Amino acid sequence: MVRKDDATGEWIAEDRHSFEYSTPSMDAQQDVQLLFAKQDDDTGETAWGVLIPQNSCDEPFDYEIEDRNMFMLWAHGNTHGFSFHGGDRGQFTANLMGPPPSTPDMDEYDHVDLLMPNVPGE
Repeated sequence: MVRKDDATGEWIAEDRHSFEYSTPSMDAQQDVQLLFAKQDDDTGETAWGVLIPQNSCDEPFDYEIEDRNMFMLWAHGNTHGFSFHGGDRGQFTANLMGPPPSTPDMDEYDHVDLLMPNVPGE
C-alpha cells in the first residue's frame, strides 16, 4: 500500500494483507521499498513506484511473483487518511515480470476502421 502521511507530508509504502473485507493489517515482515511517489496538485493524479522481492518467503501474506498475469487490487479515497474508501476500488490483471504490451505499428495504413459490435449506427 502507498499513502501520504498527512502529519508529515511524507509518502509511505507499507506491506499489508487481509483475508477478508476489512482494514488490511501490517505484515510483520516489511518487504516493500518506495522508489518514488508524487501527486499532481491540479488533477489529483497520483503515481508511485515500489520495489518488492520476487519471493519474500512470507506466505500466506505475500505470494511469489511469477511470469504470468495476476490479479491486482486498487482502491483510493478523497484523503490520504487510511480509512474506508467508499466504492472507489477495483481490480485488474498485470504481469509484473513481463514487458509492457507492444503497440502495433500503424504507419503503413491510410486509415483504420474501428468496428464496435452491439452499438446502434446513425
